Amino acid sequence: MAPRKGKKKATNDEDNDKVASTSNTFKLNTRPVQATLTKDDVALEKERRDAAVEAAKIGMGKINILTIANMLKFGTYNDRLKNNTHVNKMIASFEKNGIQWGTQTNALPIVIERSRIAPGQTLEGSWTDSTTLKDVKFTDHEPLIFASGQHRVAALKKYTKRYTDEAEEIQARLTHLEGKGPITKEEAEEHEDARIRLGDVKGHLNRLGNWGVVLYDKEILEEGKAELAHHLSRNETLHNYNETQEEEMILILRNMRDAYNEKGREGALQVLQRENDTPTHTPNSKLTKVLKNHRLVMTLAMDLLPMGEHFRPRREFMVRWLAQSINVVMGMYTMYISNNFTMLRLLASKDEDFPTYRELQGLMKRRDADPDARNVLAGLSAKIQSGEDGNVQIFLPLIEEIDKIAVKCFEAYEGTIGDENDDYTYAITNYRDDVVDLLQTHWLAGSKRSKEETKWLERVIARTYVWLSPSDKTVAYPLITGMVMDRVWKELERVQEGYKETVRWFECMVDTMKITTPNTHAIDDLTEAMFCSIERNRRINARECIDMIWLELMQGRSTSVLHLHNAMSAIPMQAKMATRPTKKNFQEKWAATSESTKQKAKVLLDAVSKYVGKGDIDIPVSAMNTVGMPAFMSTGWDWRRLTIRKNRDRSIDPAIQAIIMELEFAQTYRPDLLQDPIIWALRATLHTHILDHQTKSLLNPATAGSLAQRQDWQFWDGINIHKPSGADVIDSDAHLSAEEVLRRRSVVTAHRNALLHLVKIVTDMPIAHVTPHKDSGIDMHVAYYTNKLVKAIESSGSRHCLRDFSGIDTKQYDAKLHNKPYGIPPVVGVRDVYTVYRTEDELDEDEEPLIEDQSGTHEEESAPKTNKPKPRPKAVQSTLPSQDKGKAKEITPAPVIQDKRTTSDIATSSNPSDLFSPELQDKRDVADARMEVDDPVVESRMDSTQEDSASVVQTVSDLPFDPSSPLSSPPPEDSLGAGLGVPPPVVQKSAPRAAPAASCSAGPSKSVARSVTSPSVRASLAPSEMSASSKRARQDATLMSPDNKKKRKSKAKSNVVDNDDDVDVIPDM
Repeated sequence: MAPRKGKKKATNDEDNDKVASTSNTFKLNTRPVQATLTKDDVALEKERRDAAVEAAKIGMGKINILTIANMLKFGTYNDRLKNNTHVNKMIASFEKNGIQWGTQTNALPIVIERSRIAPGQTLEGSWTDSTTLKDVKFTDHEPLIFASGQHRVAALKKYTKRYTDEAEEIQARLTHLEGKGPITKEEAEEHEDARIRLGDVKGHLNRLGNWGVVLYDKEILEEGKAELAHHLSRNETLHNYNETQEEEMILILRNMRDAYNEKGREGALQVLQRENDTPTHTPNSKLTKVLKNHRLVMTLAMDLLPMGEHFRPRREFMVRWLAQSINVVMGMYTMYISNNFTMLRLLASKDEDFPTYRELQGLMKRRDADPDARNVLAGLSAKIQSGEDGNVQIFLPLIEEIDKIAVKCFEAYEGTIGDENDDYTYAITNYRDDVVDLLQTHWLAGSKRSKEETKWLERVIARTYVWLSPSDKTVAYPLITGMVMDRVWKELERVQEGYKETVRWFECMVDTMKITTPNTHAIDDLTEAMFCSIERNRRINARECIDMIWLELMQGRSTSVLHLHNAMSAIPMQAKMATRPTKKNFQEKWAATSESTKQKAKVLLDAVSKYVGKGDIDIPVSAMNTVGMPAFMSTGWDWRRLTIRKNRDRSIDPAIQAIIMELEFAQTYRPDLLQDPIIWALRATLHTHILDHQTKSLLNPATAGSLAQRQDWQFWDGINIHKPSGADVIDSDAHLSAEEVLRRRSVVTAHRNALLHLVKIVTDMPIAHVTPHKDSGIDMHVAYYTNKLVKAIESSGSRHCLRDFSGIDTKQYDAKLHNKPYGIPPVVGVRDVYTVYRTEDELDEDEEPLIEDQSGTHEEESAPKTNKPKPRPKAVQSTLPSQDKGKAKEITPAPVIQDKRTTSDIATSSNPSDLFSPELQDKRDVADARMEVDDPVVESRMDSTQEDSASVVQTVSDLPFDPSSPLSSPPPEDSLGAGLGVPPPVVQKSAPRAAPAASCSAGPSKSVARSVTSPSVRASLAPSEMSASSKRARQDATLMSPDNKKKRKSKAKSNVVDNDDDVDVIPDM
């Protein structure tokens, strides 16, 4: 068989052709491309609508805006607010170009029913000749609805008023000149000029008022959703690109309200969701942030928008203000608006099971003698809240007057709206009476209403009276008007730090979500994020629970939330909060965490990876035992989003890290914070509200095995603090209201913060440090005298608190009994080893001794020995300055639980009780004692005091009381520190050091400055030995003797201190 021929090797071109012919199986359409009709062309759409509006035109004409009997109504289809700047610009155009009232571009569109136009009119004319326009006549005096033109009308009225005022002024001048006696030549010329000018002004006025109008058929324009009417109201070319964000928002709100009327709340939410998914407004704008807050937008659309002109110009409809204010308390404010408009609807209910105002007055007269009348009155408030909604529009004509009443009654009231105090009771009672009088005057006096309508309005007045009356079970709030809304907003903003911390109990990523997911809108407003966190829990009846929690936090803005705000606003707590990770240092903070923390994050990440990015699925109960899983479930982070798994390192890992870091950070301050009885009570109350609204279909852990759900809802941080024992003490002060307790705590907190600020100013000074470098220690003398200054100011603050809380400005203050330290952490000083410190021999007479700190020693001196006396710990001081049994009793603080934290840990703690802990007080005393006992001068004075007690001078406050003694009289005002354990300043300029002092009969000397605190030494002094000046002279003579000088020098070198527990030395000032 012949061999088979081989195939010819193909060339490169042939290979390419074969590949193309065998691998490409698609056919390309090579026919010419035809033009298609653009469906979303804005110009074509505008042209279509213009044609439809033109078909609805009835005719044209003119009206006199100034004399027409019909009211001119604007804002029905586009409630653009009047802008005074535009009005003034239009007046300037009138003056420059004249009033072009007869042109087509300036014509005013009127939307009206054909039946309201008087028959037999020829509604025709030419826009090029204004004389062809005929006056339009109407069959009634009902309001005329204008689609646009409010600025033209406002400018014309303002322009006309200018001429009217000028005419009146000229006429008054003419009347004055004509009534005058003999006149001069100048006055005669002025009279003639005035007549000429008055004629010109009247000529202008005769030409003013007419304006061209175009009449449109209302029935045609309002077909469907009044799309053509809205289109007619937009008088801008290519208006889609010229609308303000406010106009865009109002259009969206109107669409939501139309959907609400058709399909209810779900329909309105669908319109809002559709707007967020496929926005017709400018994306990524301030309006986007506003529309993401569903509760706020629903409140604006359903409650605020229909309430007319009083609310429409307010800032709640300004997108810029809304976007800036959606931060912390907008959720609380939105709930306030919604609940108060709900109350207006309930007050307008037509339920007949309620007494009329006349019947109510009869019940109130009989309530003291008739138990049935008292029972009926007690149940009226609850009956109001359980009624049916009524027509809230009946309040609209009176809203402005009600707002003026609120200004009159509450302008001078400085407290919080809704407080339980005499001032608020007085203000709300006057407000109630004035509002009821107003309603009676407008609804009942001289009205020709039917009997049924009159009965209904009398019940509305009765409900209003009951609701505005303070009682033990309800809080009386004024009706919602602009003044009250502004007041409530300020009150909420004033305690926003308290609301921030409250939100952190419910939402774990309050401070970190914007770091990990910057484009989310889940926590644009913190209190709204808290309410959303409750709504996400299926086991809670969210609607009622949110109402109760809102009410608790609303009433607490002057009590418990205010107290929490003060605790969170303290300087140490603010410094603690500043250590949270930020966007710049988030990765750095995470890298610095411990390996155990990273392991917790890894375990949590492995657990949630099974569910993240897989849509709306439920997580098994067994997964809740993972550390951080409750926090993960509580957060508003959208972990169900399907696209979140695309970039795990960017989207998932940082969120898990933030959750773990927040979980551990909460443990560093929140347990101490909850030791405060009031803060603990607030958290426990919120927890109780949630437990009360849990669904009852929970598994029993005792019978359901390991898969059972937890019986009760818990906070995500897992922190459970038992009720502090101090809560009972505070609650038992029945004579003090909660507001008074909080006021006193606020006063003490303000004093403490001022002292902390003072210490911070001193320690931040470069010259207060050993070297100019910021990391060097504070000089020991600066630290010593700063601590002394703090003690003196603490004593002064205690005096202020004593007199403030007792209400007696002249109340006697005893420093030993009433001085309560504020718990300011002591400033620790450092001794400079390159400084030669002088001994007392080199000091001047009035110069204070130098106190050396044990943290350093001079290089020429030997190191201090360790056999130093241990100072005795002092008793724990109470949180609030105490007082005698006057107007208020002493408030005893909650006992402080001691722990093993360092002084710096306690100093930065947010718990106020930490500042008064025994451990901190002991450390402060130890620091003072170490600074005192290291001073050789003090040591020598200790020795001389023990050797000769007669040389010691006792302070005035330590003397036994003797009415006959001049020392029993109050010390002079310049005797600073008398009785405080701190001697007053010495005022001796030229007196010789050992000169004899004046007689004691002259009163206490200003030089009575030295003191000892040893009871044994103090008791050994006789009254006859109390001459302050003589004892000081004897002491100084003893100290300056040659033997004592040698002894002091010897002890200064050896730094040996005698251990004498009977003497508690306080160094000289």
